[in-house]
Amino acid sequence: MGQDSNPSPKRFYPGWRIVGASLVLNVLSGGLFHTGMSVYFLPLIRDFDVSHTKLSLVFALRSLESGVEGPIAGFAVDRFGPRPVIIVGIVMGGLGFMLLAFTQSYLTFLIVLLGLLGFGISIPFHGISKSINLWFRRRLGIAMSLAQSGSAIGGFALTNIVAWVVLTQGWRWAAF
Repeated sequence: MGQDSNPSPKRFYPGWRIVGASLVLNVLSGGLFHTGMSVYFLPLIRDFDVSHTKLSLVFALRSLESGVEGPIAGFAVDRFGPRPVIIVGIVMGGLGFMLLAFTQSYLTFLIVLLGLLGFGISIPFHGISKSINLWFRRRLGIAMSLAQSGSAIGGFALTNIVAWVVLTQGWRWAAF
């Protein structure tokens, strides 16, 4: 008998599950934090009775905190592996959003946003990058690009939902 003319079907590479999970995490962080936090700006000014400049400073510092967080997260990923770093970041980010809803002053808002929430949302990025790099040698560029595109997708899709919740229920409910 001759050989089967149908080649064996290609198996699904499990690394793509990591890319899918990374995409989902990036959708959430992009839509709820990176782009979504801009929706909170005017309600926060009203609630905390601060100037635009004072609140803009917090949002600018939020961007700069990754300069502090990056080396710490990189060390943690190298020391403990990507999974624990991602889990710790998700828990910190979730708790940060919940605590944000209960802040009553500009100072506590500053501490929660720049401390718990900012670090919690930023730290998983390093674990995600390491995980994808561990799983892929070929197609690493497409895998990383797909995972990172989640931030833009979340900014497009989830920010509108956040805005609707802020307008109908208030910023505290949206944060929680």
